[in-house]
Amino acid sequence: MIKNIITNKERIEALESIFGESKLASAGTNIAVVCPSCKKDSKKSSNKKKLSIDLDTGMYHCWVCESKGKFIGYFARKHFGNKQKEIFKIKEIYGISEEKEARDEKEEAKVFLPHDFELISTNNSYKTKIARKFLKSRGLSEEDILSSKAGISGEIYNRIIFPSFPTFITLVFPIFSSIPSASCTWLHSKRSG
Repeated sequence: MIKNIITNKERIEALESIFGESKLASAGTNIAVVCPSCKKDSKKSSNKKKLSIDLDTGMYHCWVCESKGKFIGYFARKHFGNKQKEIFKIKEIYGISEEKEARDEKEEAKVFLPHDFELISTNNSYKTKIARKFLKSRGLSEEDILSSKAGISGEIYNRIIFPSFPTFITLVFPIFSSIPSASCTWLHSKRSG
C-alpha cells in the first residue's frame, strides 16, 4: 500500500487559500502569513507577515499578538469560518479527525490563575490595599473592583490581574496591569497548555 505523501508545496497552497500570500522561512520548514488577529486589532493592525506556521506539524505562533496553538486549522476556523472547504482540506492534509480537534481545542482553552491569586475586593492584606488604592486613583469604584474580580499574586510581582470570563465558570484569559502609579503597562498572560 502506497502512503499518500503531502508535499510542502501542497501545504503552502492550502494555507494560502485561507490566509493569503505567504513568505517561506529560510529553512523551508515554516511560512509566515498576515495574522488575522492582529489585522482585526487597530492598535496592532499590520500587513506584515508575523504569523508563523510550521509546515510539518501545523503549529502556529504570531510574533506580535502571541496567538499560538497546536493546529492552524482551529485558528483558521475562528477567523475564516466562511472558508469551510479550505479548512477541511487543511484538516485532511494534517490528518486531524473531529475527535482530535475537539480534544485539542479543550486542552488549548485551559488557562490558570496563579496559585496564590487574591481578590482585591475581599482581602485586606497590605498588598491588596495598595492595589485597591491604585485602581481607585485610576477611576475605578469599589463596585468596579468587585465586579471585575481583580486580584493580585505574589508569583506575578507588582501586577494587578483582571481575569476574563465568558461565563461565570470558565476563566478565559487573565490580563495583567502594573501597579506603579507612574505608568500603567498592560501585559497579556501566556496561555498554559
